[in-house]
Amino acid sequence: MELFIVRYDEYRSHYNCALKTDEEWWQEGRPNPYFGYYSVTIGAIYLTLYIPFAMRQPDLYKLSCFKLMFFLGVVDCTSVLINCIYSGIMSVTGAVACPHVDFHYIIGAVSIAIYAFQCSMCVTLAINRCVDLWALEAPKAIFTGSRTYAWVAACALYMAAVFWFGRGCEFSSKAYGFFFDPYFDIDVGPIDRDYYEGYLMYVNNMTAIVLLITIYTILFITLRLKISYYGIRMTGLQLQVLLTAASICCLTFVSAAVYIYMQFFYTPLWLIMAAQITWQSSTGKLRLVPHAETDCFMWRRVHLPGYEQHDTTTCQGPDLRFNTEKL
Repeated sequence: MELFIVRYDEYRSHYNCALKTDEEWWQEGRPNPYFGYYSVTIGAIYLTLYIPFAMRQPDLYKLSCFKLMFFLGVVDCTSVLINCIYSGIMSVTGAVACPHVDFHYIIGAVSIAIYAFQCSMCVTLAINRCVDLWALEAPKAIFTGSRTYAWVAACALYMAAVFWFGRGCEFSSKAYGFFFDPYFDIDVGPIDRDYYEGYLMYVNNMTAIVLLITIYTILFITLRLKISYYGIRMTGLQLQVLLTAASICCLTFVSAAVYIYMQFFYTPLWLIMAAQITWQSSTGKLRLVPHAETDCFMWRRVHLPGYEQHDTTTCQGPDLRFNTEKL
């Protein structure tokens, strides 16, 4: 947004809707009511499913991981409004960046900032899970009490920095995705398309991919060693954790990687739409419910060191009660 607010003249020279008439801009669009209505519908479903998640047992929010998931879920809901509801409406109407480029640029800047927050929060949540699983007092102290909110605040500051210094990306019905180039697949004469590269987001995406894969690999290996050490049979627990880790990493990897690739190279329409659907899924139910189900499933089945009997049941089922003060 720094470009839009501080250097508006430069912004206007590169985001210029005067190159065509309003009618010509609308003719460039490709309305797709099927994809549009799907996006709006799935977005409404994701928002509805978040309500029961947020209203789960209050005791769960004594856990640092559920505090992180709550804030991640709130931001996810905002993201759903953009990548499902907003993009769905734009797909139905066949909109491109122009003639309302300022509005689309601001929406794009918000979506990029939210995505940066989601990436950083997912990495934080992965670190939190590893720390809890290791059951070491010193590392766990970094998430004790109000320190969890310090992690959230750090992610929020990162989101604000990306919002200010990053470039907005506009939705285009040319391929039903978000692009940094406002003239994506539109002939507007000789222009410097390299100007629109979103390098900050490219770095964010690659960093998130590497960190999530690394941390969840460590998480799975740690859990595998814990199970082997205590002689517990590998049943649905390991599969559940593996599927959760794989879904998080896979959804993030696919959407992030394809969105980077399609900014530089020709990408088939079906792959761009698949990346958009993957992004929608990663900010919807698939980013929330597996976290909750896996954590409860893990602690119901494995009683790890550092946990003890406690009056408060934090996961459904009578077979696990642990001291939430240690988390």
